[in-house]
Amino acid sequence: MLGSWKQAKSIAFLEWKMSFWKSIFSLLIVFTVYTSLILFTYSMSDRAVGIADVLFILLFTFVPTWCKPKEFQYQQINGNLWASPSIVMIQNLPITKDVIIKSRLILYFFHSFPIQLLTLVLIYILSEEIQLAVSPVSYFVFIIIWLSFGIYVGYGVVTTDTGTKASHTGKLTVFLGFFVLIALLLLVASFPIFFQHGIVEWSMIIAQRYPFLSTTISIVFVCLGIQYWKAIMKKTMNQVDYL
Repeated sequence: MLGSWKQAKSIAFLEWKMSFWKSIFSLLIVFTVYTSLILFTYSMSDRAVGIADVLFILLFTFVPTWCKPKEFQYQQINGNLWASPSIVMIQNLPITKDVIIKSRLILYFFHSFPIQLLTLVLIYILSEEIQLAVSPVSYFVFIIIWLSFGIYVGYGVVTTDTGTKASHTGKLTVFLGFFVLIALLLLVASFPIFFQHGIVEWSMIIAQRYPFLSTTISIVFVCLGIQYWKAIMKKTMNQVDYL
């Protein structure tokens, strides 16, 4: 078990080195823009609750993948095959599918966790409004909640790397992306209307009122999420012909 994770880490680190400078440049831009926008939305009080929620959800799902260089992103390889070029290239290596899948999870972690953690920390340091509303201990729980969300939900984005082989995949991907975006906007819009607070505000309240319970549930969801997305990726790799 540990040996497979070690091998997966080596593969992920090799790809990370190949895309390091482009990825770092993109991540720094995202880090600067996101931190500034989130701080700005909180300074606008209730009028910008929905904007902050959208920024948070995107940061912990799609944004890390968008920051990868284009040559490493999900794309049309040949014919009807759509996948990450890295997945196709490493198929010929003497490694198991389990190692390949774990390398994708680790690589996504490289792209996501540092920028997400730094953004969350700086938001608290630079926002007097949040400091007055949430204690350092409660905000630490809040960080755990969102970093965990970035794993048990965000890792779902990684499953696209393993690819698919079907006609009209490009159109389907565009349609699904548009559908997800609309659903996200509707969800974000409905929260302040029906539940008084936005998604981010509610997560702060939960972190304050139920720190132990929310931390425990987050950790459980992380464990379940990793196993679930690994199973989905393995199923996809068994179905897709990469030749």
